[in-house]
Amino acid sequence: MYLQRSDRSFLGAIADHAMVVAGIVEWIRRAIAQLKRHERVDGSQAAALLKSWKIDADAIIRRTWRAIDSVEHGRAAAPPAVAGRQGGQALQEAAFILTLVPTGIDGGVADLLDQLADLASRAVTEYIGARGRARPVARRRAPRPRAVPRDRRSARQPRRQLRRGGARHQGAGPARPSTDFREVYVLSELTRGLDRATDSVVQSGLLVRDYVLSIAPGA
Repeated sequence: MYLQRSDRSFLGAIADHAMVVAGIVEWIRRAIAQLKRHERVDGSQAAALLKSWKIDADAIIRRTWRAIDSVEHGRAAAPPAVAGRQGGQALQEAAFILTLVPTGIDGGVADLLDQLADLASRAVTEYIGARGRARPVARRRAPRPRAVPRDRRSARQPRRQLRRGGARHQGAGPARPSTDFREVYVLSELTRGLDRATDSVVQSGLLVRDYVLSIAPGA
């Protein structure tokens, strides 16, 4: 499928941003694995990585917007860029929150976090591959398929279990009431961030695919 140079520049910037997002997700998964082994996540290393990710992502986003200004279908190109940026920002926030999680978290909670990170990782894989999968469909000029929404129950389940676990901790006795409250709050914020990131990345992948289909000859 032939693409205009401006469209190639836009989709190239989207692909570069997806690779930055993939790097953040991979670091999050490694950090959760450390927590499962009751090892502390290195805050100074995370801070340096967060700064690097932000610099890279901001530069790519600026390039994306310059590309959007030059494409014929600029209005259609903006939504996937916005959703991708939101997903990247949510993952950066989640990575920071991970440095606040104590090392002694319950193994079941760590497993739930791992499940959420796995959902985010799969969403990023779809995001990276969205452009490539759209091309053969566009060549056949097939009708655009309806987007199948992600099953949000699988993402909400860890948050519900986490809240129930926090209630059990708080009702167990006065040994660590303030610490338990802070721990539950941090973990809740982390799960919300991962869930929000996954939704944004999934949305961006679908929008990228729709954009490629919309600019295909005969669309």
